[in-house]
This record gives sequence, C-alpha cells and structure tokens, in this order.
Amino acid sequence: MKKLAMLLFVLILTLVSMSTGFAEQGKPIIESNPASFEEENRQLTDARAIIGDYEAYGTFYVDKDRSFVLAIAKPDAGTDRIAKALKDKFSAQKVQIKIAKYATKELKKVSSEIYASFSELESAGSNLVSTSIDEALGKVVVEAKAMRPETQNKLQQKYGDILDIRVDAATPEEVETISRTDNFPVIGGGIATSGFCTLTATAKKGTERYIITAGHCLSGNGTTDIYQFSTKVGVDWAKAVSHDIGLIKVTESGRKISNKILRNSTTAYDYKYTATANVTQGSSYCKAGMATGYTCSEVISTSYNGLYQDTIKLKNPNWAFQDNGDSGAPLFSSLSVNYVLFGIMSTKSSTNDANAFATATKISYLNHYWSDYTLYTSDTDY
Repeated sequence: MKKLAMLLFVLILTLVSMSTGFAEQGKPIIESNPASFEEENRQLTDARAIIGDYEAYGTFYVDKDRSFVLAIAKPDAGTDRIAKALKDKFSAQKVQIKIAKYATKELKKVSSEIYASFSELESAGSNLVSTSIDEALGKVVVEAKAMRPETQNKLQQKYGDILDIRVDAATPEEVETISRTDNFPVIGGGIATSGFCTLTATAKKGTERYIITAGHCLSGNGTTDIYQFSTKVGVDWAKAVSHDIGLIKVTESGRKISNKILRNSTTAYDYKYTATANVTQGSSYCKAGMATGYTCSEVISTSYNGLYQDTIKLKNPNWAFQDNGDSGAPLFSSLSVNYVLFGIMSTKSSTNDANAFATATKISYLNHYWSDYTLYTSDTDY
C-alpha cells in the first residue's frame, strides 16, 4: 500500500512538472528583461540603504515607469537630507520626491483596525474580503463583495480620505496552495515535503533544528511524522494563528539544516539566504516552489489582510507565479549576489485570470511567534 501511495505521489509530481515546466527556467512572470530586472534590484538596495525606516515619515514604492518614489508625509531636516542623498545618488528620471498625506505606518494602522472589525461589519450585512495598503495611492484599500451604504458612509466618516472602498460581488478571495522532489540529506528551501508543500528555510533553538514552511501545511500538534519527499525528517511541531507560518522539528540524525535554496538547478542547491529584509511595493522578487518552479513577480501591496494578516501581495497572472504545491516556497531577492529572504509563499486568489494574485507571509513573523528561535543563515551545514 505504501509503495502504491509513493508511485501515485511521483506520478502527480511528474504531471505537475510537465504542465508547468516552463517555470523551471526561472522566467520572470512580470519582468521580461532579466538584466534590467537585476539592475533595478541593485539600485533598489542602494536606495533603501539611504531612506532607512521610511514607514514613520512617508511611503516608498516603484512606479509604472520603474522610477523610485519617496513620498514624504512628515518633512523635517532628516527627510531633507535623505531627499538630497537620493538625488545625488540617482538620476532625476530614476528617483522622484513627492508629498504624501499619510505615511506607511498610518496606512498599516488603519488597515489593521478595519480588518480587526470584520466580524462587527459582517454582522451589519457586509461581506468583506480584505484590507491592504497601496503606498502609491497613499490609501487603505478595503475590498468587499457587499457593503450597505450606511456602513460605507460610517467608515468614510470615521477614517476620511485615507480609505478606498471597493465593493464588487465578483471580488476574488484566496485559497491555500498545497503540493522539487528527491530526498535531501541537507535540508534547505525550495524542496518538497510529503504533503505536497514546499520548504522555506531552516532555524535553530539552541542545538535543536527546525524547518520553516507555510502553517497551513501543518497541524502543529507536535507529534505527527513529517517526510521530506519520501523519508522521515522530523515531526509537525507548531504553527501560528493569524499568519501562515509553521515549524517542523528535525529529529532524524541523518539530516542537516542549511541556508541553501534550490532555485532552478536540477542537480544541487544553487542559491542561499544570509539576511532578511522588507519588500518594496512595485519591485520584483522571486520564489522557488514545487508547482511553478523558479518564477519572479511584482509586489502589489506590502501589507494585505485577507485569509491571513499583514501579508505580501504579488501579481500572479493565470496562477503562473504561485499555484497548488508552492505553499511554503521561499520568497527571495532576484539578485544573484544579494542573498535576502523576504517571505513564505502562502495563498493564491480564487480566480485564475490576468488579475490573479498571490500572498506571502513575512519571514519576520518567525520571531514574532517564536522569539527564542533564530533563522539559520550560516554557510556551514548543521
């Protein structure tokens, strides 16, 4: 029976690979020029080093013309210095300084408040789907399938022009995605679990070793055996409540953890992560997952509240970037020499069309839930 189950598993994975084989080549879903794609991200790294933690004083995003836009809501001598440094570093075509009414921190606060009141609003007859921030618009986007006019007016009166309320019965929701095969003695990101999900990265707590993946791939009961492809690696250890992140505890002595990622090689790990960071709206990032392989896409929102809270929302046209089996895939830098991990691929939109989207959990939530666990970033396998 076990052999039959394994044969079925391999057959399914083979069919998935055949149907999505184009993605294994690492072809970006949004960006058609890989050279300019990498150059933009190098410049973006330089720009973010200058602007620092902008969320308290403004918004920052990449516009449709691929310019970096810093919109300042709370100007002072410090923001004046930052604006000057950006203008000195980049051309006038590459960087724009604008005035904003609201800073990202304010947008996130309102978005979270409204998301927390979903139950109350739905009891008043609304059918809410999500809240998200749009740093280019400088607004909190509230999406609903239905909302009574009096409820909409009440929200607008309370929050004013910071809100962009969109009511459409056809608004897509989210579904969780589940399904790189082989048994790896060294565990890293971008490889398969036995439950048709993808592994993100690894972590440590003292001498104990853990694997990070999407929480919805686990039960978090602390006892169920977990297999990496077809051989046992550990036990289903824990999962978060409002964010899609979970842990597998490595119990097998024949396995080691690493900071490696199987990006698009067919023979060995070909990427890694050594740091974490936040994404930028309008910029592009890559992932390596079981279903669609190595693909890259663009961030729509840096804080989206839907099925899970405070996620990264990305373009996913026709589910070509994220599909069933990519849950848990690492979201990382598109730069071949900038080894940054940003998140954990989580869900896809319920509709499969040109406007489909995907979400990822921010990797920072590892320490939010498990403060005594550390992401494993060493180049030495453990």
